[in-house]
Amino acid sequence: MTRAALTLAVDLPANASVLLVGGTASDVLSGLALANARTLRLVLARDEHPHTLAALERVGITHQLAAGTARERRIGTPQTPTAAEVVLFSSGTSGTPKAALHGLNRLADSVRIPNGVDADDGWMLTFNPSTYAGLQTLLTAGLAGCRLIDVFGIGIADVAAFSARSGATHASATPTFWRAFLAASSFEKPPLRQITLGGEAVDQAILDALRAAFPTARLTHIYASTEAGYVFSVQDGRAGFPASWLSDPDPRVRIEGEMLMVRAMSRMERYLGALSPFEGDWVRTGDLVQVKGERVVFLGREDTMLNVGGNKVSPEAVEDVLLSVGVSDAHVYGIPNPITGKLVAADVSWHRARTRRELASC
Repeated sequence: MTRAALTLAVDLPANASVLLVGGTASDVLSGLALANARTLRLVLARDEHPHTLAALERVGITHQLAAGTARERRIGTPQTPTAAEVVLFSSGTSGTPKAALHGLNRLADSVRIPNGVDADDGWMLTFNPSTYAGLQTLLTAGLAGCRLIDVFGIGIADVAAFSARSGATHASATPTFWRAFLAASSFEKPPLRQITLGGEAVDQAILDALRAAFPTARLTHIYASTEAGYVFSVQDGRAGFPASWLSDPDPRVRIEGEMLMVRAMSRMERYLGALSPFEGDWVRTGDLVQVKGERVVFLGREDTMLNVGGNKVSPEAVEDVLLSVGVSDAHVYGIPNPITGKLVAADVSWHRARTRRELASC
């Protein structure tokens, strides 16, 4: 798929805001308003241009051709600003997705902009823009004043090629995305200076692989969720987070049993149509962790544990072992068994350069 170098410039006033965001970058931009009226420039596919302008018109945002070019459009002021809140849907991994209501100012305050970002830089959008991670990417690019390179929903080979041609310098994505990206971009790589991982547990294998592929880039693992919002980030290139954080005078993390508890200052206001489920600042994450020496490591999700003959097995922990011995990607799951309840199964893809003998060591 070929993507045109269209630039969509969005200037939004200080009193504009958002009620609900939709499914594409176009839909999100049609409702999104940045509190400080920064400009957000978006690189879109050529075939999405009519959809973009139609989405903007539906919510009363006017547009006109910018002087000097027919490929850039400047967006005017929304006719009727709405409440400064945004509705984001959870992933639904543990049940039906829920509509989480966030205050826009709190979302913007949680954005962390790396030093040295300028207007010529390009931030790659890989997440669904109507999710928490996607909206944070939009906000980050907008507040930093750089280009947003929209690659959500296209094939990984096209993403790899387009990111290199468009000069992507910053990118936020899941570990699963990064594994596929590295496999697809072995010959042509973008000039990435900032690599951000989130949305899934981050294993040491993917951190090491990214460091080898982009030795000068800064690696950042962000821990966040739709409900809790941004919690913390780790930039030392190691999986997990420092155990010393548990003894901070004003801690943002603690462990109860094996459950990670976080003090979520950027948490949602409430679920849409319901009262806030939180009591105080501390949020039960559903992530199980363990202290190993000077590190807190993630064991997996509480709701994904497999019961194998009365023993709890973490699919994520098994995946970490597989990924450390030459497997490029792995999916571990349980299959029914009349004796043990579950048996552990795995679907794997391995690096062609590695031998079956190496894989047998796991």
